[in-house]
Amino acid sequence: MTMHLAIASLEGAVRPGAAAQLDGSWVSDCLPIGQGGRHGYITTIRFDRDRIEARSQVYARNSCDTPTFRVDYEGRVIHLQALGDRTSLRHRALSVTLTPQDPSVVEIYNREGGGCGLRAWQIGAARSVAGRSCGPYSFPTEQSTLFDSIWTDPDGPIRFAAFPIIWIDDPEAVPAQPSENRFRRQAH
Repeated sequence: MTMHLAIASLEGAVRPGAAAQLDGSWVSDCLPIGQGGRHGYITTIRFDRDRIEARSQVYARNSCDTPTFRVDYEGRVIHLQALGDRTSLRHRALSVTLTPQDPSVVEIYNREGGGCGLRAWQIGAARSVAGRSCGPYSFPTEQSTLFDSIWTDPDGPIRFAAFPIIWIDDPEAVPAQPSENRFRRQAH
């Protein structure tokens, strides 16, 4: 194991075995989202030493074929430790941005009461949504500490308790079971 995997920061330790197991890119299948599952999204999560990045691409239909907007998250892993059948994860939110990719999204977001409380949205222009609610989703504030657990399935994919749909800032609120969303290794 390399030394950079041993200690992520003074706040907590990244355990070498847990870090090595997760390093690389992980991608979800096309998953239903929205009212009645009418939209779809694909999320790619990347672990690199003490960094965690997630990109959720949202689509107009649950077939994941027409991009509408993208949410990008960047965080710093401050604690990662294997605990029995799961890995405990604590990370610090560095940024959360939303990028509209479709004219109809820009139109809806620029209406009164739309767009996460922001105006002047433009296609292809990322905006910080840290600490904001966008429809049914609330995003973490920058520098907030977030908690989750990760399980590794016997056939290789990983599953989180809640990330990247739900952001948990209370270690006691982390679900004891993994979500159904599986992420398979894309690259190491």
